[in-house]
Amino acid sequence: MRQLISLFFVLISYSFTSVNDDGKKMLYLEVEGINKLEGNIGILVFASKEGFPRKAEKAIMELEVKVTSNKMKIPLKDLPYGDYAFSVMQDVNSNKEMDVNLIGIPKEPYGFSNNPSIFFGIPNFKDVVVNFSDRNQLTTVKLINL
Repeated sequence: MRQLISLFFVLISYSFTSVNDDGKKMLYLEVEGINKLEGNIGILVFASKEGFPRKAEKAIMELEVKVTSNKMKIPLKDLPYGDYAFSVMQDVNSNKEMDVNLIGIPKEPYGFSNNPSIFFGIPNFKDVVVNFSDRNQLTTVKLINL
């Protein structure tokens, strides 16, 4: 009977544990609005407005993930707690560039953290900053297809 009670408490304790049980903090970036299952998702993470949103050399993290579904949950490993802005694009043709038309309008899907309106152009850094402060945190970016 004691073993059964012990097993019961062990199972209950597991049901209250977090998804990331290795003790490490993790930020997950969920990318929505992937219409074509082609190419890669490119992610740039910025800790300051310096270089935001395009200059990869100014980003603190750059990540490329193969597109596998219309909605992807991507772990951003080893990111310390802090404030970050995310610039995301779907490189449909895998040429490692944001393809634009003759007047500079993107031809490939893109988006930013906090999903700001792009009616007046590229958002300000302060409008897209996300505070990463929870052990297993999720933030969503909805891709814009022009």
